[in-house]
Amino acid sequence: MSYNFKFTSDPQNTQRASQCRCDECDLMLYHPSIPQRYCRKCRQWFNIECLDALELRTDHIPDSKLPARYDGIELEEDFLAILIMPICRGGPYGVVGNGWMYSRAKSLLGEVRAHGALPKGWRVNLPPTDSESSYYMCPCCSTALC
Repeated sequence: MSYNFKFTSDPQNTQRASQCRCDECDLMLYHPSIPQRYCRKCRQWFNIECLDALELRTDHIPDSKLPARYDGIELEEDFLAILIMPICRGGPYGVVGNGWMYSRAKSLLGEVRAHGALPKGWRVNLPPTDSESSYYMCPCCSTALC
């Protein structure tokens, strides 16, 4: 898949989230029609086209195991799937993307620790995840993008 437009990077632009960080596409600025993935570890966005060109797609799926402080607390698989889903924006994910779902799920973990369970009705504000999502290895830190 190729896109017919190219943006030049602005050296004065310090907003790193607006650029692909793969070092292969001249730091193409973010455009809503270009799907991107976010690496939680190095906090960088990458164009999916660049990740495909670098052959970084992986069959590895991140482990949904939570830290020991959650031992003994039973969480639903639908909820755990949100915590490991790839964070995407652009293209079919829209301008804002799905990062808000991950952020909301992370905030619900505070309630889980305080009350020992997810609040009733947690699904109302969090739709099911796209279980068909593929994962990529990060070109910067070599961990799965999730």
